[in-house]
Amino acid sequence: MSARVQWVSYAQPLLFLVGVVLSTTVNAGARQLSIDELSVNAKVIALGRIGAVTSSWNRERTRVFTRMDLQPEEILKGTPSGDPISFVQPGGLSGNAGSVVAEAPAFTKGERVVLFLVPRRDGQLAVMALFQGKFSVERDPTSGVDMAVRRAPGSGQTLDRITLEMLRSRVRGALGK
Repeated sequence: MSARVQWVSYAQPLLFLVGVVLSTTVNAGARQLSIDELSVNAKVIALGRIGAVTSSWNRERTRVFTRMDLQPEEILKGTPSGDPISFVQPGGLSGNAGSVVAEAPAFTKGERVVLFLVPRRDGQLAVMALFQGKFSVERDPTSGVDMAVRRAPGSGQTLDRITLEMLRSRVRGALGK
């Protein structure tokens, strides 16, 4: 019995790793959405800080989801239904079980972000196009200017790096404001 439990505990991470590699390989050729495309198609665009981050099982206990709260500083588009703005994404850790979605963005409490959010079928908000709808706001150490940075999950490769003010300007331009 003990050997079987050990085997399962080693096999599950291996199968998980194979799934992540296959998922990443399949989606590696996906087209990156522009800021204009994100702006036009998002229901809510908000700048703020990540507050609570909690993961839990769905009702059927078949999937783990993570719910996050965004404490908004500025709403660039839309009228969110709450303050804080709650949104969900697939994956997370609940108890001893969890899952990771290869292209889902990672969040940390207190992180400052610009999010492009869309409604899911169940009405809850989610980050648009997984990682593509998240820009981390980071202060440039040399200039002291706030930068909006979009990175590929896993590798951390920088895909976009523009000033926060330029991101605001691009969003306004795409929306005809």
